Amino acid sequence: MKKILLGLGAVIAVALIGVIIRQEYFYHPVSTLQGELAEIISPDLPGWTSEDLPLADSPEMQERTEQILNFEQAVYRVYKQGDREIGVYVAYWKPKQMPVRQVEAHTPDICWVRNGWHQREAEEGVSLSADGTPLHPAEYRAYNRQEGGNLTYVYYWHTVGDTIYVNRTVGEWDRLDPIKTVFRYGLDQMQEQYFVRISSNKPFGEIFQTDPGMRELMKELADITLAAPPPPPSDQAAPVGAS
Repeated sequence: MKKILLGLGAVIAVALIGVIIRQEYFYHPVSTLQGELAEIISPDLPGWTSEDLPLADSPEMQERTEQILNFEQAVYRVYKQGDREIGVYVAYWKPKQMPVRQVEAHTPDICWVRNGWHQREAEEGVSLSADGTPLHPAEYRAYNRQEGGNLTYVYYWHTVGDTIYVNRTVGEWDRLDPIKTVFRYGLDQMQEQYFVRISSNKPFGEIFQTDPGMRELMKELADITLAAPPPPPSDQAAPVGAS
């Protein structure tokens, strides 16, 4: 048994060394973000007014937040139309800037709850589209500060390269995810990452399909990072005579 364990440990060590060598010397992902997020995401949407806000309530808290998140760029903008408010938060990390699991720690499920919010509704892998373009599956949540209080409705995404990252297996948190993450993304977590959060003081409904301004917003977010890659071509040949 001891020899088996030693052999297994040696195999794991060699695999980790291989990952390190590949990431450091043979794998060099590039940044795809060109320009400033605050300009790429339009502040002027048809039928909406907008205001850019700090990430927290005070300059002191904003500075602390930036130090914790260590992002390259971020924008937090609130769009208003009558009594409706849609908040959009997008953060970007260039390749090799931040480990995947550290970015994940700032999702609403963790960050909001630690700051006193209570999760009231949840749905995983929600299918959305932007002007006909399928998006990466979204995480849906609804939170409030206290029982019976007004709900804030949230969609969020965490993308790593051209994939969506969710630490969940069949609806439950995966305890082996730290190990899987190392082998999938490497010890340095070198690919670029985005975190996108959309919040609303009213249920989303069909607003992203019916409202011209919101359709434009979702198209911009799709172009930045949310568009799902096309499915791989099928290797299965069509039967003879099939039309």
